[in-house]
Amino acid sequence: MKKENKTPLNQKIKENPWILSTVVLAVLLLVFTIITTTSSSCTGFACFSGVDSAETVGQNFVNFINSKGGAQIELVEAEDFGSELYEVTVLADGNKIPAHITKDGKYLIQGIVPLVEEKAPSKPAEKAPAEEVVKSDKPNVELFIMSHCPFGTQAMKGIVPAVRALGDTIDFNLRFVNYAMHGEKEVRQEMDMYCIREEQEDKLLDYLECFLGSESGSEAEGKACLKKVGVDEAKLNTCVEAANVEFDTDKNLADKSSRFPKVLMDNALNEEYGIRGSPTLVVNGVQVSSGRDAQSYLDSACSAFTEVPELCGTASVSNASPSPGFGYGETSPSGSNAQCG
Repeated sequence: MKKENKTPLNQKIKENPWILSTVVLAVLLLVFTIITTTSSSCTGFACFSGVDSAETVGQNFVNFINSKGGAQIELVEAEDFGSELYEVTVLADGNKIPAHITKDGKYLIQGIVPLVEEKAPSKPAEKAPAEEVVKSDKPNVELFIMSHCPFGTQAMKGIVPAVRALGDTIDFNLRFVNYAMHGEKEVRQEMDMYCIREEQEDKLLDYLECFLGSESGSEAEGKACLKKVGVDEAKLNTCVEAANVEFDTDKNLADKSSRFPKVLMDNALNEEYGIRGSPTLVVNGVQVSSGRDAQSYLDSACSAFTEVPELCGTASVSNASPSPGFGYGETSPSGSNAQCG
């Protein structure tokens, strides 16, 4: 009898990550079904209190699944998905998986099929390995982020020490992806960061370190960091007002024709580089693959020097990848390449 040639499951998942999404959602649905059919006092993850906002429903869903043992998942983001549903994205085994939950927190909906065609984002530009980066005497290093994307905050926590170590041997710019996936709070925070970048650049790294170390990146925490690092708030507010007009911020936030409001401060560069997610590293005009620890970012920048300065070999920075999200408490596997986008 001819031996059947079977492709290992892990190889199939690598070739088609949607297999993993389907398997994980099937398991979640099975757990959900067992619990909801055996509970008489409450229903599924609605047993958790306060099911009102997208974030609350999303976190309750994650807590519910994790409380049942087995593979653990993390909440990446939760947002409105029309009048009846929230879309909750979870991280499972390094993969982002969407789930759709009714707004009362009682039902997991599997297999959403859109009946209205949405324009898909174009394929991201290919990222160059370090050896293919364009060389220059003073490399231009740009990190494109969304301020509340957990992977964007992870990248910022990694790159700030590298930028401090390299100092004025490089030109560093924090850039913003031209759409926001985390609501008005993200857009408003990015406006503050933009104005600090443009008018009070000497405060930017200090501000980022403070903001990234906050509990949730709330508006109040951001304002506290402005005071802590000595940002001139009158100057900042004047800049933000002008930028709101220049980039149609309020108009874009009010536009309900798109799920994700436009963020236009760095729109031209987004289009030039083909930016399609947060974080994206660009060195001398080329997208570059890099780990998210300080040492990897330092190496990526140092690979772009025409003549590599001595400090590239002597600078002491961490090779531990920061965890996604806010706070400095934990580290994460350095190979992570997940994005918001």
